[in-house]
Amino acid sequence: MNTVVVGLGTFGLAISRRLDGRGQPVLGVDTDAQRREFFSEATGRSAFADVREIDPSQIARILVVVRTETQVRHVLQTLAAWRDGPACAAYVMATVSPTFAREMPAMARADGAVIEMPLTGGEPAARAGTLVAMAAGTLPQGEKDVLHSFAERIVEFARPGEPALAKLLNNLTIAYQAATLAEILKMGSDRGLPAASLLEVIANGAATSFISRALLTYNDGLLAKDIELLRTAIPEFPQVRIADIQEQFAAARRLLS
Repeated sequence: MNTVVVGLGTFGLAISRRLDGRGQPVLGVDTDAQRREFFSEATGRSAFADVREIDPSQIARILVVVRTETQVRHVLQTLAAWRDGPACAAYVMATVSPTFAREMPAMARADGAVIEMPLTGGEPAARAGTLVAMAAGTLPQGEKDVLHSFAERIVEFARPGEPALAKLLNNLTIAYQAATLAEILKMGSDRGLPAASLLEVIANGAATSFISRALLTYNDGLLAKDIELLRTAIPEFPQVRIADIQEQFAAARRLLS
């Protein structure tokens, strides 16, 4: 039985290669012929232009690894309309708004399920198998075993929409970190510090973060898209400032206690 990956961009391809490397049978789906070719070269397995070209009896689960809500809706509508399609779960790994995520379960086939499961960590983590997945609901252990091929940690949330909100707040954290880092680099540069040297210290010292290590290559366009998605749930973001830092630490710790 195969895991089918729908969407063979860099992220979907990295997940596919990780599955294949862990001995999980995987098939690819993408409308782009070049992406299908890359997938087949990387895994030695078949790729298709349409999921309906695959024998449904050979599909164990479907991973929807696309970018936009429009693409997610199209994939789920295609699966729902597939008369002889597989009775399996479709895991939506795209970043979507909480409102859209809450609508997704109703898009499932009558004999299937749509499971909200955004991912964080980026392509390098997908290649290394260290992604963090956020799931709506409790997953069977057998499914977790397969998903752990590329997701080191699976955080389960009680209600639909919560994983989407968690993913977007995670990305808002990246945005705050990037904005702060930009200000710090400017602060240092204004005082004669070479920005590259200061970044080297920050990226490799106690203040390291994902964005400090990926500042020059990170896809800020996708981040901007995610921030706009979050605004549909939280229109105004707080202005973060350093006030009483010890009290700010204490407040965060109280939330976690």
